[in-house]
Amino acid sequence: MPMRKGVISLKNSCLRNVSRKMDSLWCADYTRNFVDQEIRCLYVIGPFEHLTSDLITELIDTLLEMKRLKRNHLDLLFHDYLEKLDISTCRMVADNDEVARHIGLRCQKLKELNINLCKRMSKKVLCLLVEGLSNIVSLIMSNTNCSDRVLVVIAQTCNKIRHLNVQNTLVTDTGVLSLSTGESKCLGLQSLDVSRCKVTNTGVEAVLKSLPDLQWVTYEGICDVIGELLIRDGQASGQQMCRLKKLTAQGCKRDNIQAALMCCPHLTTVCLDNIDGCMEPLCGLERLTCLEIYDNRQNVFESSVAPVLEKIGTQLHTLVLHCDTNFTVIGLCCPNLISLCCYDSVSVMNDFQQKQLKSQNMLEKAPFSHLQILKFTRTHDDWSDSEVMPEGLVIVLSYCKQVKSLELKRVHGLTDDVFFQVFTVNKFTETESMLFDSCSITDVSVRLLLHQESALKSLLLLNCPDITVKNYNSYKKVIAMSNFNLKIEYW
Repeated sequence: MPMRKGVISLKNSCLRNVSRKMDSLWCADYTRNFVDQEIRCLYVIGPFEHLTSDLITELIDTLLEMKRLKRNHLDLLFHDYLEKLDISTCRMVADNDEVARHIGLRCQKLKELNINLCKRMSKKVLCLLVEGLSNIVSLIMSNTNCSDRVLVVIAQTCNKIRHLNVQNTLVTDTGVLSLSTGESKCLGLQSLDVSRCKVTNTGVEAVLKSLPDLQWVTYEGICDVIGELLIRDGQASGQQMCRLKKLTAQGCKRDNIQAALMCCPHLTTVCLDNIDGCMEPLCGLERLTCLEIYDNRQNVFESSVAPVLEKIGTQLHTLVLHCDTNFTVIGLCCPNLISLCCYDSVSVMNDFQQKQLKSQNMLEKAPFSHLQILKFTRTHDDWSDSEVMPEGLVIVLSYCKQVKSLELKRVHGLTDDVFFQVFTVNKFTETESMLFDSCSITDVSVRLLLHQESALKSLLLLNCPDITVKNYNSYKKVIAMSNFNLKIEYW
């Protein structure tokens, strides 16, 4: 059975009590005398003025959990002590210009700010926001209206910034170049994400040459940038690029990918959409721990991926494959994997059943014994009665006894019989989160999980045709009566 709810700590009890009385007590006077009278205040001294930054963050999280957070609550919660703020989790009440202004005015000691997906904050107000963030270290502005002007203000103001994410914004070379000019105060920048922006190779080349501490750059064409620099400047550029720890290549020339891999020996993360010809330079990366492959060609795993895993699989902790996959090969070659994410096509699924690899050799190596995150998604959504469960996936599920998070999407072959087969070997006692999307399990398998001792805290059952609303209501009743610390969702 999942763990039962215990007695909450005194701190959590206080936070929940404060959350319940936010409107009736803590915010009542402010709401009645200011908000209702449409009086706008730049600064507010209220009941939470002397709470620590961590406590304010926990109170916001508690309000969100209890679905009680309102716009006027933030007026009293934003103050000068705040060091960390994540607005992306409360966009319904916080994604507007007024909140952005208040953050810039009141929270000038912020070190970490995340406004991902806050698309209702205007460009002008984003500039005012960053003007007040002179102490910021990490700033996430992905999927917002961030523009070149905002980056110019960041370059002029944020002299302590180390991590900047402007993914999928309106930023162009003009904004990126402002970070690398002589007047920029961002020379200590260590990571920069400009993927899916309007930035070109020219802008990325400038920051690579001008920012000496830059180690993590996320940009689709960075291999072409490095390749062009090596051709033009030779060994001098190679020495500059060797500090990079992440390489992302999408649509880059094969020669440039090879050159980039060879001149960056300290890479820990590599994302490629074409692995042809990259085996030798990849095998030379002694610090590589994360490998992502995006290649939808048939048989690419056998021809290109497997030989690389045979060479460097033991050092990998994270493996992401958007291609045909062979779990048994992965299990043999990558015994230290912590995270495995596979996105496969139906045309290759039956290739998993390679009996020669499911042998005593497989048992001796204890594959997937360190795996904590497993995600598998089929890239099609057509139901087929004749579809069977891939033998390789059964092997993974049977051996990953330490997995904390499990996600299976569109695995139509996952029936009760298959689940029982796996369950006899692996009880999933350490698993905290499970998601089954478009799978063929029924009420029987779910009840097996509910009656098994485990650490399960979250169970999502999505688009599973053999599980009904009546079943879902019965699960909620069991969870409530048994006082399980388990959140279950169904649709």
